[in-house]
Amino acid sequence: RFGRMMYRTHLTNHFDSERKMMSVVVDFDGHHFLFVKGADSSILPRLRSGSRRLPHEEFIVQGLEDPLRRGHRTMVFAARLLSDSELGQFADPATRPTMLDSLEEHLTLLGSSAVEDRLQDQLHESLEMLRTAGIPVWVITGDKGDTARNVAVAAGLFDPPPEPVQILRTPADLARLDPTRRGNLIVDGQAVRELLTRGQGAKEFVETALEFRCVVFSRTTPNQKVEILRLVRRAGKVVLAIGDGANDVNMIQEANVGVGVAGSEGRQAASAADFVVPAFKYLPLLMFRHGRLSYYRNTLAVLYFFYKNFLFTVPQFLYAFYCDYSRTRVYPEWYQSFFNLFFTALPVAARAVSESDLPNFGANNRFTLTLTYYYGSLNRMFTSKKFFFWIIGGTIEALVLFFFIYFGFRGNSHSFAHGTTYNFISMLLFSVIVFFLDLKIIYMTRSFTWLSVISYVLGVLIYFIYMVISNFWVDIGFGERFWSETWGNGAYWVHFVALTSLLFFLNLLFFETKNWFFPNTRFEIRKNFAKVSKGHLNFCVLARHREETCPRPVSWVYY
Repeated sequence: RFGRMMYRTHLTNHFDSERKMMSVVVDFDGHHFLFVKGADSSILPRLRSGSRRLPHEEFIVQGLEDPLRRGHRTMVFAARLLSDSELGQFADPATRPTMLDSLEEHLTLLGSSAVEDRLQDQLHESLEMLRTAGIPVWVITGDKGDTARNVAVAAGLFDPPPEPVQILRTPADLARLDPTRRGNLIVDGQAVRELLTRGQGAKEFVETALEFRCVVFSRTTPNQKVEILRLVRRAGKVVLAIGDGANDVNMIQEANVGVGVAGSEGRQAASAADFVVPAFKYLPLLMFRHGRLSYYRNTLAVLYFFYKNFLFTVPQFLYAFYCDYSRTRVYPEWYQSFFNLFFTALPVAARAVSESDLPNFGANNRFTLTLTYYYGSLNRMFTSKKFFFWIIGGTIEALVLFFFIYFGFRGNSHSFAHGTTYNFISMLLFSVIVFFLDLKIIYMTRSFTWLSVISYVLGVLIYFIYMVISNFWVDIGFGERFWSETWGNGAYWVHFVALTSLLFFLNLLFFETKNWFFPNTRFEIRKNFAKVSKGHLNFCVLARHREETCPRPVSWVYY
């Protein structure tokens, strides 16, 4: 019968992520009804026993198998007729939620619905890039095991059957898992609940699960998502979590790096995340392009900053032994103050913003970035070994420069009829350091942009401009009158060019020899740029990214 229907609502038990269902008590046509809707895993166990079920209920249950096999999200609807005495139990507001939960039993199944949870565009390709980079992917979902498995197959995480998939339904199944097969694992939410509740076997479970290529958690709650991430972080792993719904907020906040997808499910996840992407397909771009370059550029900036300051400071330390400890500065006061502030700041900052270690390979660019991502996940760039390499390098260069100048001019007059003075040695030493640092950073730059070129030129230009200003406007107190002893002296320019060339030649000899006899992956890719860009070179061979030789990465992605 069609038309307007009037009903009175007595009580509503709202949806809960733990219960995965909601219910409402209404008066309709002189009767009291309890209507329930929610996940089939929560409602089907609450139906009446098999002998009391109606024929259409079995038909509805059987009809759920097809949408579940297709990976659709299902919802079932059930109801129950309440008596006046049962409804009277809700007189006390304090006991209403408890009583209503107890009445959500012996239900009659009314029907079901299925919604196609369409995969996002380029999801399969994005996950394949993560797997190519050696990053294990764990999927934590509230769907049933079969649905979660079908979604994993559709997304490309699991290969289609008959690929073997191990299933962990109870903690007792943990002993039967075989991580040596390096296959796929499905973990039921009940097993996770028991492991977290008892607290025993959780560490063993995480250690075993980390050996699998892909792990899918089914029928999990938002709190269980957080606990799973917490266990993995306690194992010393780095975790990236990505989600798009309100139930993913706690998981995103618990991870080392949280990524929110700004989609149709609201902006709660995006508001709580460290980074926001409009779709999942942009995650590889965030990780392999921006994330990798950020790590690379920050590494360069930190290492070069320490290096240039050791090169600058060690001569001052050495000079103390040859000036009778008189607290005399080896550099003029204001020059020393402006060294990091103006003279060498722009080149380092520009390289930290615009540098890229690999050229653009066009269509093959994503494969190059994927196969070299392990440099960051294994922390191959910013290591104590490389830190001390740069510190020792700066110290050696400072020793060479200082003693060449000291022993070359000590107590002597050079051939240009001008006696060696403190200003001559001080400005020669300072000028060589500033110009050599700019020259070296140009040599080490792999990707030139208009920003880097302008910054490299300005770095030296600012120094020379200040030298002119401080020479002719000494009244401002920013410098000394050095013109006649430096720029106006031919010996200054001869020694300036000779010492700068000497330091640069030593660096050129060292780095070119190192790249020739001990090349790294990025050097090989740059050297074979023509072959790589045309697709004539095997990336796996070039990057030496073989499973038996490359250590296992330490980054995990959760979705």
